[in-house]
Amino acid sequence: MIYLSPNSTNTIVVTWTQRSSSGDRYILRLTNIAKNATTDFTILKTANLSSYTNRYDKFSLAVGSLETGSYRYEVYDTSSTVSAAVAVVETGLAYVQVVSLTFNTFANSIQYTVFGSSDERVFDSTFDPSFA
Repeated sequence: MIYLSPNSTNTIVVTWTQRSSSGDRYILRLTNIAKNATTDFTILKTANLSSYTNRYDKFSLAVGSLETGSYRYEVYDTSSTVSAAVAVVETGLAYVQVVSLTFNTFANSIQYTVFGSSDERVFDSTFDPSFA
Protein backbone atom coordinates (compact mmCIF):
# COMPACT_ATOMS: atom_id res chain seq x y z
CA MET A 1 0.00 0.00 0.00
CA ILE A 2 1.23 3.46 -0.85
CA TYR A 3 0.45 6.29 1.58
CA LEU A 4 0.41 9.84 0.21
CA SER A 5 -0.25 13.27 1.69
CA PRO A 6 -2.01 15.88 -0.48
CA ASN A 7 -0.43 19.27 -1.23
CA SER A 8 3.08 18.04 -0.43
CA THR A 9 6.03 16.19 -1.85
CA ASN A 10 5.97 12.52 -0.87
CA THR A 11 8.79 9.99 -0.92
CA ILE A 12 7.73 6.52 -1.97
CA VAL A 13 9.81 3.35 -1.80
CA VAL A 14 8.80 0.64 -4.27
CA THR A 15 10.26 -2.26 -6.30
CA TRP A 16 9.27 -1.29 -9.83
CA THR A 17 12.68 -1.79 -11.48
CA GLN A 18 12.51 -5.52 -10.77
CA ARG A 19 9.56 -5.85 -13.17
CA SER A 20 10.20 -2.99 -15.56
CA SER A 21 11.21 -3.24 -19.18
CA SER A 22 12.57 -0.86 -21.82
CA GLY A 23 10.51 2.27 -21.13
CA ASP A 24 12.15 5.43 -19.85
CA ARG A 25 9.42 6.40 -17.39
CA TYR A 26 6.69 5.11 -15.13
CA ILE A 27 3.15 6.36 -15.13
CA LEU A 28 1.47 6.02 -11.77
CA ARG A 29 -2.29 6.03 -12.32
CA LEU A 30 -4.40 6.62 -9.22
CA THR A 31 -8.10 5.84 -9.47
CA ASN A 32 -10.33 7.13 -6.68
CA ILE A 33 -12.38 4.14 -5.53
CA ALA A 34 -15.42 6.20 -4.52
CA LYS A 35 -15.61 8.46 -7.59
CA ASN A 36 -13.81 6.37 -10.25
CA ALA A 37 -11.77 9.46 -11.23
CA THR A 38 -8.20 8.92 -12.41
CA THR A 39 -5.07 11.00 -11.94
CA ASP A 40 -1.77 10.21 -13.68
CA PHE A 41 1.73 11.01 -12.42
CA THR A 42 4.74 10.64 -14.72
CA ILE A 43 7.94 9.57 -12.97
CA LEU A 44 11.15 9.37 -14.98
CA LYS A 45 13.30 6.32 -14.27
CA THR A 46 16.33 8.61 -14.06
CA ALA A 47 14.70 10.31 -11.05
CA ASN A 48 15.29 7.22 -8.93
CA LEU A 49 16.80 8.34 -5.61
CA SER A 50 17.74 4.83 -4.45
CA SER A 51 21.36 3.97 -3.77
CA TYR A 52 20.55 0.30 -4.44
CA THR A 53 18.39 0.27 -7.56
CA ASN A 54 18.71 -3.49 -7.98
CA ARG A 55 16.94 -3.87 -4.65
CA TYR A 56 14.46 -1.00 -4.37
CA ASP A 57 13.41 2.28 -5.96
CA LYS A 58 12.88 5.58 -4.19
CA PHE A 59 11.03 8.43 -5.83
CA SER A 60 9.96 11.89 -4.80
CA LEU A 61 6.38 12.56 -5.88
CA ALA A 62 4.75 15.99 -5.72
CA VAL A 63 1.06 15.42 -5.05
CA GLY A 64 -1.14 18.46 -5.62
CA SER A 65 -4.60 18.95 -4.25
CA LEU A 66 -5.55 15.30 -4.59
CA GLU A 67 -8.73 14.40 -2.72
CA THR A 68 -8.22 12.34 0.42
CA GLY A 69 -9.48 8.77 0.40
CA SER A 70 -8.79 5.32 -1.00
CA TYR A 71 -7.35 4.71 -4.46
CA ARG A 72 -6.41 1.84 -6.72
CA TYR A 73 -3.13 2.29 -8.52
CA GLU A 74 -1.49 0.87 -11.59
CA VAL A 75 2.11 1.54 -12.60
CA TYR A 76 2.90 1.43 -16.31
CA ASP A 77 6.36 1.09 -17.87
CA THR A 78 6.34 3.26 -20.97
CA SER A 79 8.26 5.70 -23.13
CA SER A 80 5.28 7.95 -23.82
CA THR A 81 1.68 7.28 -22.72
CA VAL A 82 -0.39 4.68 -20.90
CA SER A 83 -1.81 3.39 -24.19
CA ALA A 84 1.76 2.77 -25.44
CA ALA A 85 2.84 1.06 -22.21
CA VAL A 86 5.26 -1.83 -22.50
CA ALA A 87 4.02 -3.47 -19.31
CA VAL A 88 1.99 -3.03 -16.16
CA VAL A 89 4.66 -3.09 -13.48
CA GLU A 90 2.51 -3.11 -10.36
CA THR A 91 -1.05 -2.74 -9.11
CA GLY A 92 -2.29 -2.13 -5.61
CA LEU A 93 -4.00 0.22 -3.19
CA ALA A 94 -3.06 3.74 -2.19
CA TYR A 95 -4.40 5.96 0.55
CA VAL A 96 -4.29 9.74 0.48
CA GLN A 97 -4.58 11.34 3.89
CA VAL A 98 -3.65 14.54 5.65
CA VAL A 99 -0.92 13.72 8.15
CA SER A 100 -0.31 15.85 11.19
CA LEU A 101 2.74 14.99 13.21
CA THR A 102 2.38 15.43 16.94
CA PHE A 103 4.62 14.13 19.66
CA ASN A 104 3.54 13.15 23.13
CA THR A 105 5.97 13.71 25.97
CA PHE A 106 5.70 12.06 29.33
CA ALA A 107 7.38 12.81 32.64
CA ASN A 108 9.72 10.11 33.91
CA SER A 109 8.12 8.63 37.01
CA ILE A 110 10.28 5.54 37.35
CA GLN A 111 11.44 4.86 40.90
CA TYR A 112 14.45 2.69 41.51
CA THR A 113 15.20 0.61 44.58
CA VAL A 114 18.88 0.16 45.32
CA PHE A 115 19.84 -3.20 46.76
CA GLY A 116 23.05 -3.11 48.70
CA SER A 117 24.66 -4.50 51.81
CA SER A 118 21.58 -4.02 53.99
CA ASP A 119 19.12 -6.58 55.30
CA GLU A 120 17.29 -6.71 52.03
CA ARG A 121 18.00 -9.82 50.05
CA VAL A 122 18.03 -9.68 46.32
CA PHE A 123 16.99 -13.31 45.92
CA ASP A 124 14.55 -15.32 48.01
CA SER A 125 16.56 -18.19 49.46
CA THR A 126 13.37 -20.19 50.07
CA PHE A 127 12.80 -20.30 46.35
CA ASP A 128 16.27 -21.44 45.26
CA PRO A 129 18.97 -21.94 47.90
CA SER A 130 21.77 -21.71 45.33
CA PHE A 131 21.25 -17.94 45.23
CA ALA A 132 21.68 -17.43 48.99
